[in-house]
Amino acid sequence: MNKIGKIKKIIGDSISSHGFKINNSDKNEGIRFVRERGDLKQFIDVQIIHSKYLALKFNTNAYQQKTIDGSEFYPDKKVNYLYPGLPIPKEWWLWNNEEEFIDILNTFKSIILEHGLNALEEISVPLTEKRPTIKTNQELFQKHSDLNREYRILMGIETETSTRKVLEKINNVIQEYKNKDFKEIEDNLVGLAAVYGEELISRRGGEWQWREDYGNICWIDKMRGDISGTYPLNDIIYHLREGKDSINYFLNMFRTSSEENI
Repeated sequence: MNKIGKIKKIIGDSISSHGFKINNSDKNEGIRFVRERGDLKQFIDVQIIHSKYLALKFNTNAYQQKTIDGSEFYPDKKVNYLYPGLPIPKEWWLWNNEEEFIDILNTFKSIILEHGLNALEEISVPLTEKRPTIKTNQELFQKHSDLNREYRILMGIETETSTRKVLEKINNVIQEYKNKDFKEIEDNLVGLAAVYGEELISRRGGEWQWREDYGNICWIDKMRGDISGTYPLNDIIYHLREGKDSINYFLNMFRTSSEENI
């Protein structure tokens, strides 16, 4: 079955009149569609997961905005199980044959046209103007190894091998920054992002990348597990802005599966 061809036909043809075009595609991972309005980019991702699931995601390059999962607009979605007592993630849609694959894509098309396009507009405005500059992202991309060493020494964890303890230290430092002006701590956040990113790669693999298509940011990609990429500086800033006071948010990023203990 030509899965990519069917995604192009069923999804691509239905949203092309709304200004979406293919941004990239992969026969093993699915298709990302994009619509551009000046500097704003809106994305619709139809993902192929483990060759037997589909997922639908909506996101934009508006700073600090969330990704919306298509299943949020389909409350009656059937729950499937890997085995008794262990449900697969709600956002994964299981298909067993070509007919089911097509049925899911038609459901995705309805979700996109009835809900997704409006949802994209809601997440097209930056949540905050307190954001790192391109120069700041470039510093992280170019100097992440040196910054990792420097800040591990500053935090007293240069020889620490426990990921949990590294994350606890990062969290403790972030708590000290809660009431400080963003510009005052921006350089330090870059240092924390370097430690966080290097620790993430040491545990889950991956590589540092410069992503112009995401708005000129420093990105980590090709990680093992269900989440293949992340924006490390954004993860640190989100933790600070949302007032998180535990490492649970970070732990989810470091697990290659929901069952993994860190």
